[in-house]
Amino acid sequence: MSNPRDEVFTTIRVLDGRACMLDLHLARLRVHAGIIGIEIPELVLPLDEDGLLRITIGKSVDYELRDAPELHRDLRAISCPAPRWNDNLTGIKHGDWLPYSQARELAEESGADIALLVHQYHVVDGDRAMPIVLDEDGGVWVSPPKFGGVSSITFQAVRSAITEAGIPIREGRLNERIIARCHEMVMLGTGVGAARLLSIDGERVGTNSTLLSDICRKALTEAMSR
Repeated sequence: MSNPRDEVFTTIRVLDGRACMLDLHLARLRVHAGIIGIEIPELVLPLDEDGLLRITIGKSVDYELRDAPELHRDLRAISCPAPRWNDNLTGIKHGDWLPYSQARELAEESGADIALLVHQYHVVDGDRAMPIVLDEDGGVWVSPPKFGGVSSITFQAVRSAITEAGIPIREGRLNERIIARCHEMVMLGTGVGAARLLSIDGERVGTNSTLLSDICRKALTEAMSR
């Protein structure tokens, strides 16, 4: 098992030679690095090709570019247990990321697109995207990082658009009751964009509403173009 304190990382979408939402990514990277005692050197990003660029900082700086998936594609999920680390490592993209990778592999082996990570009967994160839920009462529920998920750059980019649309955002446990009665569930991430979640473990999620995903997609498109 890798030592969580050996490195931190973030993954950025490179589009038309630009690193999308770079300032937000670097700000989070600095916070995570500071918590576990890693110094961030000056970075020279390779932006010659479009794709998803993973920046890993430990004893050295490593860049890994891979193909970027289609944005905003509808997804189907499975649920699996969330990995747990000490409280001071919760919410940090650190060096022991194998459990997240294994959750993604399990989803793909099951014929699904993404894994939802569950702890104490509530969803705390996705294997590579943050879940948000449009409740039947018209509010959006999110699981805060203190429950075990990663602070989402994509959510930061769309948050103000959600509130400006008159939709309140509440933090709480994304339990079975909230998900079962929701109008829409959306996964937010650098790779997936703002993707509607259609089912969990074969059970349909939400109605035919696209209100939340439409707001998020518009805001994300604007954020990525800056």
